[in-house]
Amino acid sequence: MSDTGLDKALMYLKFFDVGQWIYPGLMSRKTGVEIKHIYSLLDILVDEGLLIINYESYCHICGKFDIEIYETFASIPHEHKCEHCESTLTPLDNSIVIYKVINNEL
Repeated sequence: MSDTGLDKALMYLKFFDVGQWIYPGLMSRKTGVEIKHIYSLLDILVDEGLLIINYESYCHICGKFDIEIYETFASIPHEHKCEHCESTLTPLDNSIVIYKVINNEL
């Protein structure tokens, strides 16, 4: 990642408080930084104890997220229904990684 990209990504992160979730795809679109670099940066921040990984179910049929956020991949129900359209969701096909801010020393 270029220094400019890193600066943009770090500046974006300054707007988040403890307890808020960071969506890597949205961060990439807002900053113009490639998604692979966003994930690398966020994973470093996990290692530094600033973020934790969470999971959210996303329905590819209706394009909406479930309300529930899961702390571990194993805690996602094996198969459940979309709260919006009743489509069947499975963890492998319908989960996205999001990051929760646990320390705002970003």
